[in-house]
Amino acid sequence: MPTRKLAAVMAQASQHYRAQLNPQVRVGEVARYLAQYEARIESSTLEIARPAPVGQRLQDVDMQPGDRLVVFTGTPRPADLPAPLRPGDKMLKFRLGDQEASSRGKKALLVGKADESQDNIPDIDLRPFIPPRGLEFISRNCLTFTFDERARAWAALKTGQTRVTLDDLELGATPVALNDEQRLRFYRANDDPAGGQPIGEIRLTVEPVAVGEGQAALPGGAFPLEVRLGLEKEAQLLKASDNIRVGQIVSSLAVHNRAPLHADMQAYVLRLASPDARLGALGLGAGEFLYGAVSLRYARDALLLRDVHERNRAYVLAAGVNDDEQVIGCRPGADSPITSLDIDLYDAITAQGHDPRAFPGLSPYYARVRYQAAEGSWSIRLEERAHVPLFVNHARAGSRGWLRLTAGDVLSFGPSVAHYYARLVVEVTKG
Repeated sequence: MPTRKLAAVMAQASQHYRAQLNPQVRVGEVARYLAQYEARIESSTLEIARPAPVGQRLQDVDMQPGDRLVVFTGTPRPADLPAPLRPGDKMLKFRLGDQEASSRGKKALLVGKADESQDNIPDIDLRPFIPPRGLEFISRNCLTFTFDERARAWAALKTGQTRVTLDDLELGATPVALNDEQRLRFYRANDDPAGGQPIGEIRLTVEPVAVGEGQAALPGGAFPLEVRLGLEKEAQLLKASDNIRVGQIVSSLAVHNRAPLHADMQAYVLRLASPDARLGALGLGAGEFLYGAVSLRYARDALLLRDVHERNRAYVLAAGVNDDEQVIGCRPGADSPITSLDIDLYDAITAQGHDPRAFPGLSPYYARVRYQAAEGSWSIRLEERAHVPLFVNHARAGSRGWLRLTAGDVLSFGPSVAHYYARLVVEVTKG
């Protein structure tokens, strides 16, 4: 039976935009327009997505060289294509030091902590704004901001477990109107904002769009455009028999990515759309749409340590504007948190069948990571109190010298490279 190479990827569905546009609008115009409002879009190109029924054999799927198969694991959040910004419109901006994010013309914002396992990706990702050791206390869906067209005003309400204050007022389920400039402060769910220490603070401003900052609208018309965005996991290049069914490929991808297999998982063939192609000439049929990949990259440099046994388990250290040192370790028990740890390997270690309670009286601190702002570099060394050895690739780390980290390095915590308690692969992002 003939076989073929197949590029396949799993994607978490994000936004699903709908609009009625002029059929003469070009694909590139749509991509550029979206990029003005979706800072997460990775490319200025879009792909045409056509359904691939799970019962269909691969030989019957119309796949050409360069096409790829995408499997959506999440349900997209429906939204209308954002209206263009006009001079005088009110834009919401979030600032902390040199970090900034804005509403970018959207009239409704979901604010929270982005996570590859959740269905809805927030419009404003709080990870660049909250210190790493406080991120575990931030809800995935933390706040919702909405713009009232009639009142020309923004309002905020709490939607998660994290306690949030707007200046001195704690937010709840009732919308609170925003002033021109205020402070958002975030607290753990069990802390009292009246006397507790915030885990993060952001400056929030409402600013009018200045002359020259507005954008032209896409021409309206009778063409029903749909654009879906997706957060993609690592792509796989498969060798598949022509006789295999799409559903079998979906199942294999789910197993490989350790993703729950849902009956509503949808597979599509993706084919690059020419930026010069006009919408009316694409020949989109029922269930077909344009697709764009989005990214959850940090707005600043970050070190991401991904568990080699569980791809969705990743530990992130975000860089600041100054040199910084952060600590990796493991709490002794599930109910014994250690707030001084920036990365707690408890879940990674117990997932491999090891019990940290077997180390009574020993230090929970394993390694120290250093970020050097001038070089934009990361390095690691063994913590002086550590009882668990650390290996960077095949080199054993000591407590005196720093070892430079680069993308692809493998960190092994345990007696040897072959016998470890936790193993992480290094990823480095640049803002």
